[in-house]
Amino acid sequence: MRYSSSTKIECSNAASNARVSFVPHLLHVFVICLFFSSCGRDKDIFIPNQTLSIIPLNDQEALEAFLGEIEPETSIFQFSSQDSGRISIGNTLIDLPTDAFLGEDGNPINDTLVIELSNLSDTKGLLSQNITLDQGDAYISILGAFGFNASRNGEAVSLAGDQSIGVLIPFEGEADPNIGVYELLEDSTSVRVWMPLQLPISVTAYLDESTEDWKPAYYFQVDHLGQFVCGLEMSPEEEVTNLCISLPEGYDSNNTRVYLALEDQKTLIGLDWQGGYFCDEWVPTNVSGNLLVIAVSGDGTYRAATQPIQTSPGFQLKNLEPITYELNEILELIDNF
Repeated sequence: MRYSSSTKIECSNAASNARVSFVPHLLHVFVICLFFSSCGRDKDIFIPNQTLSIIPLNDQEALEAFLGEIEPETSIFQFSSQDSGRISIGNTLIDLPTDAFLGEDGNPINDTLVIELSNLSDTKGLLSQNITLDQGDAYISILGAFGFNASRNGEAVSLAGDQSIGVLIPFEGEADPNIGVYELLEDSTSVRVWMPLQLPISVTAYLDESTEDWKPAYYFQVDHLGQFVCGLEMSPEEEVTNLCISLPEGYDSNNTRVYLALEDQKTLIGLDWQGGYFCDEWVPTNVSGNLLVIAVSGDGTYRAATQPIQTSPGFQLKNLEPITYELNEILELIDNF
C-alpha cells in the first residue's frame, strides 16, 4: 500500500450557498454536497494513497528494506591466518589463534583473511539485525554484542573443528555468576531469537592500552562464526507495567516499528501490535527509557518519533505523532538514539 504525507482537510458550507438553476447541474450539486457533508473536523492521519501508479514496494517490504539499510559500526581487518592477535569492536575484544580457519573446500588457509567485526551492542547495531533484546516475559541486559565474519578473496571461511576464538567483555564492579552468552539463531518457527549457549565463562583481567591499567573482563570461547551477545537475562522481579503506544490512524505492524530503550538496564524492547496499539505487558516499573517509532511507506516516505519515558505501575498509554524525515535524517536519529 502506498501512503501520502499527512493531510489536513478543512470544509465549509459553500455547498449550501450554491444556487443552481439548471437541471444538468443537479448531479454536480449532489456530489459536492456528499463531499462536504462528510467533513466536520480537522484530522491528521496516515492516509493510503490510491494513485493508480506502479508502486515498487508495499509497506512491509519498504520497512524491511529500510531496516536493511541500517549499518552497524563495523571494523575490517586484514589478518594473516598464520598469526595470532587481538582485535576489537566497541567494548568487545577478540583473540584470534594461529592456523584456525578452513576454506570452503575444508583445507586449511595459509594466507591473508578479511575479518569483519560488527558492533551489535547499541540500538543501531540491533536494528541492523532486525532484532531486539526481549525474550517473552524476560529481556537481556546487554554488556557486549558483536558479529564475526571472515572471508578469503570473497570466499566464506569457517573455524576448524578443533579451534575457537576467545572473547573478552569488560565489566565494572563485581562479577555476576548469572552472566550468559546468546547467539542469534532461528527458532522452530523461523523467527530470529537470541538462543542461550552453554559455554563456560570465567573472569580474567586484560590490559587497557588507553589507560595502561589492568581491568576485569568476562572470558569465553566460541567455535564458530556468527552474532553473539553477552549479558544477563532478567525478568522483572517487582511490579510490571503494561505499556501501550497510540499512533494516528494508518500506522500498524505493516509499516511501523516501536521500540523502548531502557537506560539503566541497557536493553532494547520491541512493542507488539495488539488491537490498534503497540504494547508490551512486561515492562519493569520505575525505570527511565526512551521510545522510538519508525514508519516507512511503500512510496519511500519516512516518519519517526522519539519521547523520553518514566515507567510507573499500572497501565500506561502514550500518544505519539511521528513526523516526516529524509532518509539521512532518520538514520542519524537512530544513530543518536
